Amino acid sequence: MIRDRALAVAQDMAEKDDVGTIILGCGVMLGVDELIEKEAGVPVVVPGKAGVVMAEGIARLGLAQSKRAFASPPPKEHIS
Repeated sequence: MIRDRALAVAQDMAEKDDVGTIILGCGVMLGVDELIEKEAGVPVVVPGKAGVVMAEGIARLGLAQSKRAFASPPPKEHIS
């Protein structure tokens, strides 16, 4: 099963390769992060979850995109 294989690989990486963090690369892996963190003892980043948390933080801070890099388009001429 995917969970078992992901855990085995994560444990192997933690022990043999001395990794400090594991970044999962697929939404199918949701729910496996807690298992890997507990069993392999290394932090796990799930990109989908990380993206949501980043967006929430940006929204809470009231930040927006750069007005220089992403300027509004020039006003259009309206024809009556």
